[in-house]
Amino acid sequence: MVLNNLDLNRLKCFQAVAASGSLLEGAKQLNITSSAVYQSVKKLEADLQKHLFFRAGKKYVLTDEGRKLQELFARFLWDVSQFQEATQASAGTLEGDIRIGLPLNFSKSVFMPILAEFNKLHPRVSFHLMIGESRRLVEHISKFELDFAITDDAIPAELLPKIEKVEVFKEELVLVCSPGFSKQHEKTLRSLKKQRELPHLDYSRHLPLIQRWYKTHQQRQAKITQFHTIDNVETMVVALNEGLGLGIIPKVLLENTNLVVVPAQEKALFNTLFLVQESNYINNTLMKKFLAFLRQSL
Repeated sequence: MVLNNLDLNRLKCFQAVAASGSLLEGAKQLNITSSAVYQSVKKLEADLQKHLFFRAGKKYVLTDEGRKLQELFARFLWDVSQFQEATQASAGTLEGDIRIGLPLNFSKSVFMPILAEFNKLHPRVSFHLMIGESRRLVEHISKFELDFAITDDAIPAELLPKIEKVEVFKEELVLVCSPGFSKQHEKTLRSLKKQRELPHLDYSRHLPLIQRWYKTHQQRQAKITQFHTIDNVETMVVALNEGLGLGIIPKVLLENTNLVVVPAQEKALFNTLFLVQESNYINNTLMKKFLAFLRQSL
């Protein structure tokens, strides 16, 4: 039985099913979906290249290999984890893998410098990054396929019971346009009411950020009749530079552009980001130290 590179969270799902003899009961114990438990067990079997269960109706019965695995880890899993933590702490060396989900802009403008600083201190730690939108990242979190993710608040309601989230960062958002667009519509941009008639750009057809901007500064939603949608911030910046309209980007991106900020009359608009983990996830020493470093750096 090959045990190299086992994912302990997949093993945790295996143990829950083995102890209860039921996929459904195992999922209830872990407070995750039976589908997530099933996928974890199948991936564990693929890692080991062994069948761990026979299925008898709704019952999951351990095979000989499954029984060996259960006996090997049932009593010693926690002790092994503690031993690993103590060994790393006493040696002063951190090593291992960290799997992280990140939004594109945050990964480039904020996270990568933090990762580089941590890597200088702990060069034996390997990072595996997944870039994507919040729903996709949280789905991977719920299946134990990521150690943690940074997301906005657009988390599907059905996934909220499976995760824990903590606010970690606020990025200021600004409404911008190209210098040419600003000059062409100079008079119109002096009036919020008339400004709404100009072309706008947002990341989805419901114009969530544009509507938040106008609600912040006019205390009501705006009727926008001309708009384009672009689902990533890099292409958004290019489109804005080309003069296609007004759009919202994180303020930190202004440094590398010629974009003009449209003045705001009220408080600034912020996008709140959260650190998200599966609700039953157990952080080892490496994760605890990195998360402490991340929070301090943010």
